[in-house]
Amino acid sequence: MHTHSRKALKATLLSLCATMLLAAGLLAGMVVGSARSASAAPAADPGPQHAQQLVSQYVALLNAGMQSGDFAPLADVYAPDATLKIAGGPFGAPGKVFSGLGAITSFYSVLHGIVGQARWTQDAERTLAPNVVLSYEHVDFPGGGTPGVCAHVFVIRGDRIASLDWVIYG
Repeated sequence: MHTHSRKALKATLLSLCATMLLAAGLLAGMVVGSARSASAAPAADPGPQHAQQLVSQYVALLNAGMQSGDFAPLADVYAPDATLKIAGGPFGAPGKVFSGLGAITSFYSVLHGIVGQARWTQDAERTLAPNVVLSYEHVDFPGGGTPGVCAHVFVIRGDRIASLDWVIYG
């Protein structure tokens, strides 16, 4: 029985050591990854006011595009490698992701074909981090009817939108 206890204790200690080594390796990887990310990140974040202004500019360009059908000016606010993710609603499959400026502007052109000259209005805005803005909107459709409601989560990188999650909930 004494030998069995020693074997069990030895196995437990080996498992504990292996777990500690694994945890140390993961921690070291996170530190190295964080250091790499920090060195690749822009030196200064322009701050939340800049992010909110960029979101307001996006809404104005979106509305102008919905009137004209020309979404090329969105290049002024979207990064070339930006992503747009749609969650819910009639404008694409839930979870549909558009990557890159070309795919994003194509999405808006298709949206324009579906809803015509719709107009988005910001109802509330909240800065979640210096480069993350949550914006609640409603959308009025041509010909009237019940407005749609949605929320956008913008992640800003430098002076452009890096990603936009668009949640349609009504």
